[in-house]
Amino acid sequence: MDTDPATPLEPSAGGRPVTPEDLEDALVDGDREVRRGTARAALGYPLFRRVWVGALLSNIGSWMQNVVLGAFVYQLTGSAVWVSVVTFAQLGPLLLLSIVGGTLADMFDRRRLIIGVAVEQAVFSVLLAWIVTADEPSIIAIVVVVGLIGIGQAIHAPTFTSVTPSLVDRPDLPGAVSLQSANMNASRVIGPAIGGVLYASIGASWVFVLNAITYVFIIIAMWPIAIPQGPPASGDQGLARLLGGFRAAKADPVIARCLLTMTAFSFLCLPFVAQMPTVAQSNFGVDPESATYGALYAAQAPCSARSPSARCSPAALWRASPGSASRPSR
Repeated sequence: MDTDPATPLEPSAGGRPVTPEDLEDALVDGDREVRRGTARAALGYPLFRRVWVGALLSNIGSWMQNVVLGAFVYQLTGSAVWVSVVTFAQLGPLLLLSIVGGTLADMFDRRRLIIGVAVEQAVFSVLLAWIVTADEPSIIAIVVVVGLIGIGQAIHAPTFTSVTPSLVDRPDLPGAVSLQSANMNASRVIGPAIGGVLYASIGASWVFVLNAITYVFIIIAMWPIAIPQGPPASGDQGLARLLGGFRAAKADPVIARCLLTMTAFSFLCLPFVAQMPTVAQSNFGVDPESATYGALYAAQAPCSARSPSARCSPAALWRASPGSASRPSR
């Protein structure tokens, strides 16, 4: 949506939708339009920009670990089955516990929840690094620790997604959602490419340690932010509250179609991604412990980035009342 250049935009607690230079050019020179809802407008909010950069750096670390973890397990066991088991330990909690994570985001302070989960994932990433230094690492221990990291992600994902509408004004939410999608897709390219190089040069253990360090970026980004806790979506309690999302999806055909499309896409594509080390070595003769493998893993990211999940993300589907788009304060 275009904003009339002759009408100044009001400043807000989270920052301006556009920079002062943009506003001055639009008002004085009249040669530029101030566009709401664009990625540039979303980046004009200092708090959103801070969180976006912190999330990007943290996500790059996570994808570094993801690409190395599958390759390490395949080299350790020589079994595609164990690669699948570890992948399920990593992603299974997202399938089973994301609803619980969304409920926790409604019940507790989201900033503290995100920071707490980041600390938990960092600790278990360090533990994973220690496990793989053994002469004969325990595959069971790896599965358990990866599962605990996955539980943290099942809480982090819906909580972090729900924060986005609080960081920008509602007219600029489309640009913010686009940037969050670009954030994930960029990290899925950069992280594996870096991870492959580091795995070949310094080993899996140090890659996991570096991933643990990257959680510091999201902690620093979230630390000074006070996110307003919105009112609960309904007065439901217990199981009824937990299942409220299913009722919302049933009531809105757009949400239902998006969720079904995302589910189908994930079930069809995730097996291929999970078995990338097996495919690389068996079909292409690429050593999973090599920079070439990291590049191969990164190359598939633009293809899977065509997923409809970005357009169907919870933030994109968010419908709030005009007064509920309050932003956090420092």
